[in-house]
Amino acid sequence: MVKKYRFILISLLFLLAGLYSCRKTTDKISLSRWQPGVTLPFIQTELKLSDIIPQDTSLMTAPDSSLYYAYHQDSVFVVYADSLLQLPEDGLDTSYRFTLGALAIDTFNISATFAMNDALPYLDPAVRDTLLAHDQTQNIFPPFAFNTAFDVGTNPIDIFQYLTFSKGYIAIKVHNQLPVVLQDVVFSVNDQNNGVILKNITIPQLQTDEIYFDTIFLHGLTLGNRLSFTVTNFSSGGSYPDSVFIDLTRGLGFSANAKDLEVVNGKARIPQQIMFSDIKTIDFTLSEGVRLYYVLFSQGELNYRFNSHLPVRVYIELKLPTGLVNGVIPHADIVLSSMGISEGSISFEGMELNLDTDSTQPFSRFPVYTGIVIMPTNELVEFDSSDVVLADFTSTGVKPGFAEGYFGKRNIDMEPGNIALDLTFLQGIQGEIYLDNPVMKLNYGNSFGLPIKLMPQFTATNSSTGQEVDLGLDSIALAYSEISTGWASGSITVNKTNSQIVDFMAIRPDVVNYSGGGLINWNSDTMNFIYDTSSIVAGIDLQIPMVFSADSLRLSDTVQINAMAEPVPLKETALKVNLENGFPFDMDLMLQLRDSVRGQVFNTLDLGKINAARVDASGRVIYPVHDSLLINLDKSFFDAMHQANSGVFKAVTSTFSNGDVPVGLYSDYKIKITIGFTAVVIP
Repeated sequence: MVKKYRFILISLLFLLAGLYSCRKTTDKISLSRWQPGVTLPFIQTELKLSDIIPQDTSLMTAPDSSLYYAYHQDSVFVVYADSLLQLPEDGLDTSYRFTLGALAIDTFNISATFAMNDALPYLDPAVRDTLLAHDQTQNIFPPFAFNTAFDVGTNPIDIFQYLTFSKGYIAIKVHNQLPVVLQDVVFSVNDQNNGVILKNITIPQLQTDEIYFDTIFLHGLTLGNRLSFTVTNFSSGGSYPDSVFIDLTRGLGFSANAKDLEVVNGKARIPQQIMFSDIKTIDFTLSEGVRLYYVLFSQGELNYRFNSHLPVRVYIELKLPTGLVNGVIPHADIVLSSMGISEGSISFEGMELNLDTDSTQPFSRFPVYTGIVIMPTNELVEFDSSDVVLADFTSTGVKPGFAEGYFGKRNIDMEPGNIALDLTFLQGIQGEIYLDNPVMKLNYGNSFGLPIKLMPQFTATNSSTGQEVDLGLDSIALAYSEISTGWASGSITVNKTNSQIVDFMAIRPDVVNYSGGGLINWNSDTMNFIYDTSSIVAGIDLQIPMVFSADSLRLSDTVQINAMAEPVPLKETALKVNLENGFPFDMDLMLQLRDSVRGQVFNTLDLGKINAARVDASGRVIYPVHDSLLINLDKSFFDAMHQANSGVFKAVTSTFSNGDVPVGLYSDYKIKITIGFTAVVIP
């Protein structure tokens, strides 16, 4: 019977030992202080760090065997150039109205002669007979008087039908072609088409072969193309006693020479001339406070549309005088038909453009030269100074490849995102744990040539508990290059001195959400530069040394047991545990016997307290601590074993010195456990 019980007790001991470890060795033990009815072999086992913290790919071992958690991710957040160098969709859109205005018209001349032959019918008959008798001879020219209105017509002016003048004048000349002095010469200059007298002229005396000059100013006048002279009076005392050559084909010579002519409407033949030749400016303003001086475009087009309301063809020269593409000024040559429309574009690709040539605003503006030349007409066309050519400029796909200037003091946004942290190695630990020195490095590269201060926000979230903690990180001033070919990089170290990273990690986050913004030119008003490839790219290196302080951590380890077929008749049973604790934890141990399927606990055995190993100032174990535990077992424990199929070791711990001293974890930490079991078998 004793052998049967001994066999059962040995089996039980193996089951108990299994609750501690899957690595077991057997040996003999002699317990001189005990006088058991049955003395059983002892069990020796080791509990290693892996039994508390499971293997994890992010958990690293340093050369000194210390453990640390490492996390790395590139491009956690990125700021791209288009957030600073983005053109408004209508940034280059503008319209102009080119008005025809006053046109230059070719000068014209008219001339006519009021001959004595024309005056004969209106002279005294005796005078008329004398003049006819002596025509083409040398003789005395008789006195005469002419006082009847007589129209001296001229040929129509063929370059226009009618015109309204804004400028110009007609030079009137009257030439006395007769060999006698004339008195009281009275005549008028007439617009025969409109029946309007342009000017009445009186000449008191006109010597032989003398020319009289007068002027008619045309500003504001509308003229038809037929002018005439109406003679109403002139007389002469004759040549007596001198003989003169009498030629009745001669008399008063009239001429009108129009000069310096500009017209605002009419119907005329229009000569070639410049309608418009000047520079308009297009504003390249991105936003308030931004001053651009130079841009190199990578793509885009400046689209134009000319719509003519003119009755004539025009030639249009369009160019960007401060731009260069492969050393050539960008331009377009356009022929626009009467009442026609022309559309096209100038490519921005590869174009350098200076934006600092406008004296009224020497930044963010570029000139557009427009020259409009009116092509000559062979026919008469009707026109008005209010006739226009409409010009519309729009841009499509414009993207600067490089820009230089001052981009203003303004905010920028960071693209939000999140980081998934894998802290599964802490999931088996319940209670409060404060990692003593987590360090996060933000490594960045910056190819923007301007001062930037980032204000990132990192929020740790534990999805299971709903806890959230902000990192409490201050703003970050980034290094930048002041040379357009430069690149700057840097690293920001975030630790417990400049953030709340200890509390941040204490909630054991599984997700870190990040967002925020930044401020450019936060401390200066200096020249900036940006490429279209410029960016700020920041990555994260998170390193958490397993040095922490903790309170009321709950560790557990579960082992499978087989239920006993029948109760064992025992009395005075005891369990003695000898420990060598190489962990920097004080541990209150207990053993639960339970049904793993239903979660029912049948019995809990308090195994006592294990003292923590001693640590140095850095938190590393100096030497392990030895402890012995003696636990009396009662019948209820064995009854519980009869029902249980699993055993759970639980440890409620705090670090060395009740959690006041942070400790480190090293891969070589372990607990050595020696178990002795004694019992008196009921016969």
